[in-house]
Amino acid sequence: MPTARNKSIDLKGLFKSSTVYAGAAFANAALPFVLLPILTRHLAPDQYGLVALFSVMMAGFAPFVGLSVEGAAIRKFYDPETNQKEMAEFLGSAIKIMIAVVGLLLVAAAILSETTGFGKILPDSWLLLSIGVAGCAFLFQLALGQLQVRKYAKHYGLLQIAMSVANLTLSLVLVVLFDLGAEGRVIAISVSTAGFGIVSFLVLSALGMLSFQGSKEQLREALRFGVPLIAHGFGTFAITNFDRFLVGNLIGMTELGVYMVAAQTAAILGIIFSAFNNAFVPWLFEHLKQNDVHKDSQIVKFTYLYFIACTVIGSLAAYMAPMFISIFAGESYQGAGGIVALLLVAQIFIGMYYMIVNYLLFAKKNAILSAITISSGVLNVVLIFLFYQRFSILGVAYACVLTMLIRFLITWWFSSLAHPMPWLPGRKPIP
Repeated sequence: MPTARNKSIDLKGLFKSSTVYAGAAFANAALPFVLLPILTRHLAPDQYGLVALFSVMMAGFAPFVGLSVEGAAIRKFYDPETNQKEMAEFLGSAIKIMIAVVGLLLVAAAILSETTGFGKILPDSWLLLSIGVAGCAFLFQLALGQLQVRKYAKHYGLLQIAMSVANLTLSLVLVVLFDLGAEGRVIAISVSTAGFGIVSFLVLSALGMLSFQGSKEQLREALRFGVPLIAHGFGTFAITNFDRFLVGNLIGMTELGVYMVAAQTAAILGIIFSAFNNAFVPWLFEHLKQNDVHKDSQIVKFTYLYFIACTVIGSLAAYMAPMFISIFAGESYQGAGGIVALLLVAQIFIGMYYMIVNYLLFAKKNAILSAITISSGVLNVVLIFLFYQRFSILGVAYACVLTMLIRFLITWWFSSLAHPMPWLPGRKPIP
């Protein structure tokens, strides 16, 4: 007969792993803070906007280069019938898919850049580079995901921190020492991402997690899981990055540079929320597999406490950030102060969303998740156009806040249907 101790959820283990993930997150969070006052004094707002647009293109290609198969690899790890050999072959199949798609995207982008004149906004070489770098970022995320589910928290943290340090060092050398401007920052991003894409491949190989002997069935399995998530990835891009693309095209590169300073400052809170979620996902999935009513109730109580923590931390940050942003960024970026407060409010809803979306992933309801994300992305674009006409650049931030709130609430509703939990007080969970 299980004891009360066995019936309790292991919060101690969650917080222990969260500490490592949070340490890596703070290292990443420190990167924008360290670079911000330096880059904004060496890059004019329009140059900062160009760098931002390169990052936006990387994020836009990210859902396509690996067809979101890294998510399939995380979920497959928790299938009871999956052994180590099959897992290694599955990861090898994921890398094969990435290489094939990157090749196709490079050819397509080269043709389109010639016919659409996209190079007037971003140099053609930068467009092609963003695709290759997105492929390397896929390898990095694939490795992080596998280290996460295997609870190699220290390896995870070391890999993430090392990449942040490399990015920081290269940026300082190229932008400050060699005065290469926006091009130097883009080179730093590209070289550090490519280098750690290779390191990630070597880490997976060294830990015996890679095999390229997989069958066609494994390729099909990866595609069945990953392809529906392309829409989810593209929708995520429309929610989190398309605002920057529109600001650059509707208002201008100078305003995009100001907006990006606010967005990067607000994103630090998102990095912290994401770090906690990295520890929370394997912990949550393990407890959900047990199908224990008592533990489900404790998870719900913990989730509500987390919501309160998100609200308090986010509200304090939103109150304080505008007072510091002009000091960090300089006079040229003072307009970011009003924007950053709104974007930090949006981060509160993003933090809450992380805690809810995992139930859809556990239930393998990828089609529902994609539909929610695409709908939210479309809503975000529509709201940007509506609010921009009345509030200019602040309207873009208003659209972000409203979109994140609506996405969180809709995801919560569908998650409660996909995997019922005792969200309402007094309501018994479905065993």
